[in-house]
Amino acid sequence: MATGFQVPLPRLAIGLLLLLSVQPWAESGKVLVVPTDGSHWLSMREAVRELHARGHQAVVLTPEVNMHMKEENFFTLTTYAIPWTQDEFDRFLLGHTQWFFGTDHLLKTFSRNTAIMNNMSLVFHRSCVELLHNEALMRHLNATSFDVVLTDPISVCRMVLAKYLSIPVVFFVQEHSI
Repeated sequence: MATGFQVPLPRLAIGLLLLLSVQPWAESGKVLVVPTDGSHWLSMREAVRELHARGHQAVVLTPEVNMHMKEENFFTLTTYAIPWTQDEFDRFLLGHTQWFFGTDHLLKTFSRNTAIMNNMSLVFHRSCVELLHNEALMRHLNATSFDVVLTDPISVCRMVLAKYLSIPVVFFVQEHSI
């Protein structure tokens, strides 16, 4: 059972859209979107589409090696290099998917899942280091004067980025029912 303040996804998206667009004195803004690849991005993508429809500029920031984030007509895609090829990245992700559906002994499953989580933590960390140490990209992001960072709370890196850019963060959180 989850604890803390939770807002259902539709209400959160509506609240974000209201915050950014319904006030008559509000101007369209620049939104830096820093999603996690996968289902998080697939859900966030629709909110970005709606922000664009309401006149906001969205820039999606992602590693150049990813699963689902490709440029579309309602946002600008900005990428940065990470030390893996697309094949290595795909092998890493697809190589672990069948393990989640295995029927091994509990201790073997726990050990394997712990190793997967450690590897994912290393990927998040390395991607963050590559982003934050990319001086040209950081100068460009700083000069763009974004109004807000839209992200999910999976990685602390996005909060560090927003703090560095001195702009507020809006967390896009999905609610899952069991």
